Amino acid sequence: WRKYGSNYFDDLFNVHKSLGLAFDRNGVRVLACLTPVKNNEIVLMADKLDAHFKESVSDVLALYRDSLGVTSFNLAIATPPLDRTRESWQGFPVTAWLVDRGNLNYRSCDIDSLELFAANSVSSDPFKLAERLNSLATKG
Repeated sequence: WRKYGSNYFDDLFNVHKSLGLAFDRNGVRVLACLTPVKNNEIVLMADKLDAHFKESVSDVLALYRDSLGVTSFNLAIATPPLDRTRESWQGFPVTAWLVDRGNLNYRSCDIDSLELFAANSVSSDPFKLAERLNSLATKG
């Protein structure tokens, strides 16, 4: 913040929003990741781990299952430290990352040699993901 006068997470959200890849729903910022590490990567950010955040994570999981046909996924949630630290965590949101692990019927769905030795292999379009994800923007 001090060096550039802006917050990284706000900037990340605003770039995605300007491209039509993000929206704010009840204080939860939801992004269809422009640079996903795997298919259908979604990031959620909020100031606190509250009912709105939990509901948004639940709704994204339902979207994965019901609209995108996702049968296997990874979910990680990170929060700022619960106790005081020497570093400032001001502006660091509660964050959830969700990633589609691929079709369980294929052995190579999780990771392949291209991902191990070259670069991530992503075959989903974040703009198409955002279209489906935007149905959550009007819900609740």
